Amino acid sequence: MTKEMEKHSINYKGIVEYGGGFYLSITITCKNEEAPQKTEEMFQNIGEYMKLNEIYSSGKPFTLNHSIDLERKTVTFSACIPVNEKIEIKDVLIDCNYLKPQRAFKINFKGSYEFLPASWPVFYKTLNEQGYAPIKKGYSVEIGTINPNDTPNPADWLTEIYIPIQ
Repeated sequence: MTKEMEKHSINYKGIVEYGGGFYLSITITCKNEEAPQKTEEMFQNIGEYMKLNEIYSSGKPFTLNHSIDLERKTVTFSACIPVNEKIEIKDVLIDCNYLKPQRAFKINFKGSYEFLPASWPVFYKTLNEQGYAPIKKGYSVEIGTINPNDTPNPADWLTEIYIPIQ
């Protein structure tokens, strides 16, 4: 059973046009190993705010990856929930932002989030080998298309990754 749960795979889908929409978010910087727990807490906080204010999601939650500090082993990212329109927010921690449409390299990662951080160098290597260059100031997107709320087996989780390219 444990071996089955440790399975993960990468499927490169190629170039797509992605984005274009409003989202509610919380942004933090934390140690890499703290990111999964912090992400869960951030999504809970946004979800509670949405419920309290009768705001409805227009899609699956996602994360925007802003930067990674390899020396300090920290990451800056946003936990995001898409919404249909720009919303005036009355909470100091939550923002409403807009993701511009962008040309991106799409990757499907199937498996536990535990294996995702170590896969990023492989993603970028493949991107370069295929002749694409990521946008330096672009934010990659990770969407938990099939996530722990959908199935308890990590081997079945599907994360869609979009890396903006030039």
